[in-house]
Amino acid sequence: MTADNLNILEAGRTCWRVCRSARAAVLIDGAAYFGALREALLNARRSVFIAGWDIDTRVELLGEEPEDTDGAPRKLGDLLTHLVRRRPDLEVHVLLWDYSVVYALEREPLPSINLDWATPKQIKVCLDDVLPLGACHHQKIVVIDGAVAFCGGLDLTVRRWDTAEHRPDHPRRRDPDGKPYDPFHDIQMCVDGEAALALAELVRQRWLDAACEHALEPGPIGDPWPEGLAPDFTDVDIAVARTVPALDGSPGVREVEALYLAAINHAQRLIYIENQFLTTDTVADRLARRLQQNRELEVLLVSPQDHEGWLEARSMKAGRIRFMRRLKEAGVSDRVRLVK
Repeated sequence: MTADNLNILEAGRTCWRVCRSARAAVLIDGAAYFGALREALLNARRSVFIAGWDIDTRVELLGEEPEDTDGAPRKLGDLLTHLVRRRPDLEVHVLLWDYSVVYALEREPLPSINLDWATPKQIKVCLDDVLPLGACHHQKIVVIDGAVAFCGGLDLTVRRWDTAEHRPDHPRRRDPDGKPYDPFHDIQMCVDGEAALALAELVRQRWLDAACEHALEPGPIGDPWPEGLAPDFTDVDIAVARTVPALDGSPGVREVEALYLAAINHAQRLIYIENQFLTTDTVADRLARRLQQNRELEVLLVSPQDHEGWLEARSMKAGRIRFMRRLKEAGVSDRVRLVK
């Protein structure tokens, strides 16, 4: 790209806001994320907002070290209880997708009851079902005191912990029943400053839209940044892009899609896509068109070999087959490689 077309960030079209962050870090895989999040949670003073596709109170928030040294509980539900008992002014808001029955066998039984009924009153739980039929909430966000936020692809649930080594058989890669599971790869980001506050506003608004009870203003308060986390970037612009469904006559928001398409439109030599699912016809068609326009462009796609759960294994694999077929039909598949 040239300097003239390098910036594809346009507030209101390809992103919601462009925010300043004094520190930003990329956390690769669950061990890095869980360890950093645990440290930041122990620094919380006034508010914690958690939004997830899935949340499991039994997940252990531990980093790569085999033992924690802070004396706090390992499991998420116990840790949150420990935090609010230690700081009576701290309020925790947990926003969980009111998931479809098809996922019921893959999740913790009654996680909202485990958090809402079996924990102190400062821990507030809400099931979010404000969305069109067939859709789901998929944001994975934690904001602490409106000052530090984690956002990415990792839920606070079981079968997510792993190190970047992805050893075939790791003794700590076990679910709550003690059963081993396959290596798992994903990433999360940690940001502070304006970017963290923007994510706090986003999650709080989702809480209010779901008709949950009143939530605290997010802050910012203090500096809960994990002491052991070195930033990968300093004094950097962070774009926050959203997907919001069309509801109650509103047109909805498709900033994430617009950002992806804009990036593809500007690609010159290589497009690298690493994603859990490759199913979107809009992206496949835009890739095909850009590859036809630019004969020097190549595309590398990285996707899991197998998907977890019967629904994903059937629907998402079929979507990936359709995705690749569209590239082949466009006559550009010789410059596209899919690795699993």
